[in-house]
Amino acid sequence: FLVQKLNREGRKTLVISADDFYKGISRMVTEKLPAHFPDLEISWQEIEQAIRNTTKDKDFSEKFSENNLQSLSEYLKKNYPLINPEQIISAIKSEFQDVDFDNPTAVDLESLAGVLDKIKQNQEVELPSYSMKVSEPGERRKINGADYDVVLVEGIYGLNDKIAQQSDVKTFIEANKRTLLMRRFRRDILSGRTSFPPETALWINLEIVLPAYNKHILPDRQKSDLI
Repeated sequence: FLVQKLNREGRKTLVISADDFYKGISRMVTEKLPAHFPDLEISWQEIEQAIRNTTKDKDFSEKFSENNLQSLSEYLKKNYPLINPEQIISAIKSEFQDVDFDNPTAVDLESLAGVLDKIKQNQEVELPSYSMKVSEPGERRKINGADYDVVLVEGIYGLNDKIAQQSDVKTFIEANKRTLLMRRFRRDILSGRTSFPPETALWINLEIVLPAYNKHILPDRQKSDLI
């Protein structure tokens, strides 16, 4: 509605979703691995790409199946014969089990802030996309900041400090938790945005999403100009 109104007033509007800046499961896992092996000389970017190539088309529950882990182990043996692949595989499994998509660190907010800065300077940038279904980034598209009059950033991390400092008007859209839960469940299950079965999605919403909302999102309400 807001975009339509702005367009009717002759203001060309760009909508950027903070969700499109999620790092993806392969990057989230890989960026924790150097802490396990601080003295290991290895290209972690290549490892990240190998993880993405192996897991990108799999449902979340199957991404790090035994078959996929075996494929990664064979990749490590072939490309890094002097290291023990099983130690890295063990660390991958450990970090995958601890992945938290409901923490601001799951989103590349620095990149989003950088994109906004370039757009405000009327520069050309690449905007990412993200698939919640496969938990990985998708294709990128180029846009030119000079082509737009208004930029709307939407998403639960839109009032994060890294983003809020780029914003001229900051808005917090408030709803009761029952409404939040129903909207999220409808989005994930009825719209097919997740590969999880309904009972798993409901458990995630109740036990992970809502507590994370209270911890990471609700405190940003005080930064808003409009609620």
